Amino acid sequence: MMLCVWLLLLIVLPLVGCQEGKRTAVMLADAEALMYSSSDSALQILESIPHPERLTGKVQADYALLLTQAHSRNRITATSDSLIRIAVNYYRHSDDNARKAASFLYWGDVYMDMQNYVEAMKVLKQAEEVVADAETRVQSLIYGNLGYLNKKTGNYQLAGTYYQKALAIDKSAGHIEWIVGDLTNILTLPLPEVQENLTDYIAQLEDILLSARPDLQAKAYNNIGVHYYSRNQTRQAAEYFQKAIRTSVSVPYRAYLNLARIYDSEGNTARADSLCQVALQSPIWATRARIYEALYERNLQSGRYQEAVTYMKLYQQAIDSFYTHRQAKEIQELQTKYDYEVLFREKVETENRLLRLAIGTGCLLLFGIVVVYHFKRQHTRQLQELENLIRQINDLEDKDKGLEELVNTLNESLERHKVLSNEFLRVKGKWTASEDILALGVYIRLKRDISLYDSASDLSLLGHWLDIVSAQFASRLCDTHPHLTATGLSVCYFYRLGYSIHDTAQAMHVKPETIKRYIYRACTDLGISQSREEFATYISAF
Repeated sequence: MMLCVWLLLLIVLPLVGCQEGKRTAVMLADAEALMYSSSDSALQILESIPHPERLTGKVQADYALLLTQAHSRNRITATSDSLIRIAVNYYRHSDDNARKAASFLYWGDVYMDMQNYVEAMKVLKQAEEVVADAETRVQSLIYGNLGYLNKKTGNYQLAGTYYQKALAIDKSAGHIEWIVGDLTNILTLPLPEVQENLTDYIAQLEDILLSARPDLQAKAYNNIGVHYYSRNQTRQAAEYFQKAIRTSVSVPYRAYLNLARIYDSEGNTARADSLCQVALQSPIWATRARIYEALYERNLQSGRYQEAVTYMKLYQQAIDSFYTHRQAKEIQELQTKYDYEVLFREKVETENRLLRLAIGTGCLLLFGIVVVYHFKRQHTRQLQELENLIRQINDLEDKDKGLEELVNTLNESLERHKVLSNEFLRVKGKWTASEDILALGVYIRLKRDISLYDSASDLSLLGHWLDIVSAQFASRLCDTHPHLTATGLSVCYFYRLGYSIHDTAQAMHVKPETIKRYIYRACTDLGISQSREEFATYISAF
C-alpha cells in the first residue's frame, strides 16, 4: 500500500509541476513583451508569479533577469545584486549570448545603483564582449551606461564614443525616445567637437522631437535649456524653458523653476516668485527643496528675516520628508530582500524534502526490483533446467531419426546411381560433342542439388539434354512456341524431367505459388487452358 502511495506521488507531482511551469512560462513571456511599452504592468505580472522560490534552471534565471530589468525600468533602486546573480551565474556559461549580454548589463545597472562604479565598469565591459548578439535596446543600454561611467570619471572623449554608438543603434532601430536621450547625453559633454557642432546636434534633436510624444518633447526642451543655462546663454535657455512649458501636457515643474532662476538673476523677482509658486506644486521633493532654499537666501539677503525663517522651515520639512520617504523605501527594500531570502530558504528546504522523498521511493523501488529479480532468476534457472532435459530427450530422438535418414539417403543414392548408369548406357553411342558433355554435366549437377540451377547459363544446356533423351523435345517446343519466355521454358523443362512444383520453386529460388503463376502464363503461350492438369498432359504428350 505504501509503495502505491509513493508511486502515486511520483506521478502526480511532476504533472502539477508541469502545469505550473507552463503558466509561469506564459507569464514571463507576457512580462517580457510589455517591458519597454508598459514596464509597470510587466512588474505587476512578475510580482504575481506564484511560488518564485520553486523556479529552477532557465526559468529561474529568466525570472531573475526580467524582475531586475523591471525594477530598473520602474526606477526602483537596487541595494543588492543577489537577484541578478542568479541570471548571471546561469547565462555566463551558456551559448545564449543575447541573455548573457542582458544579464551583465543589469548586473552593471545594479552596481551603479549601489554606486560601485568600478564593479559596474567591469561587468559592463563583459557585456560589451557579446554586445553584437544582444537585442538592439540592450546594445544601446550597454553603450549608454559605458558612456555614463566614462563621463562620471572624466573620460569625456571615450564617453562621447559610447554615446555615438548608442545613437547609431537607436537611429537604425527607430527608437525615438532613446534617440532623444542619446543626443541629450552628447550635448552634456564638454568636448570641443560637441561645441563646434552644437547647432547641428540641437537641430537633429528638434527634428526628432517633431514625431515624439508631448511629454518627451517638454523633457528634451527643458534639458536643452539647462544646457544653454550652464553656459550662461540665458536668452536661449529661457526660450527652451518656455517651449517646454508650452509643449508639456502636464505641468513641467522643473521648467518653471529653471525659468524662475533666469528672471531672478535679471532682477524680475515678481515674475520669478510667480513661477516659483507654480513649481512648488511639484510632487518631487527636490524641486520644492531647491525653491525653498532659493527663496530663503533671497529673503535673507533682502533683510526679510521672518520670511527667510519660514522658507528655511519649509526647506527643512522637504528634506525631512525626503529622508523619511527614503528610509521607508529602504525598509521596504530590506523587507523584500528578507522575504526573498526566506522564500529561497524555503525553496531549498522543499527541494531537500523532495530529494529525501525521491531517495526513499527509489530505495523501495530498488528493493522491489531486487526481490522480483531474485524470483525471476530462480524461475529462469528452473526453466533452463527443464529446457535442457527436453533438449536431451530431443537429441536422442534426433539421433534415431538421423540414423534412419542416413539409411534412406544411402538407398536414394544407390537408386540415382542405377538410373544415371542406365541413362548413360542408353545414350552412350549417341553423343560425342563437347556440348553434349556439358549438357550431361548440368543434368547430373541438378540431380545432386536442384538449388544450383542458374537459368542464365543452364537453360540452353538443359534443353540440349532434353533433345538427346526426349526426341528433340526442347527444339520442337521452341519451334512450335517461339513466344515462350525463359521462365516458361524452365517450368516446361523441369516438368518434362519429372520435377515437382516444389523442386522447380527451389531451383528458380521462388515460392511454389509463384511457379503456379508461371505455369498459367506458360499455358497462355502454349495455347491451352490455364490449368495445371492441362499443362501436365500437354508437356507429357509433346
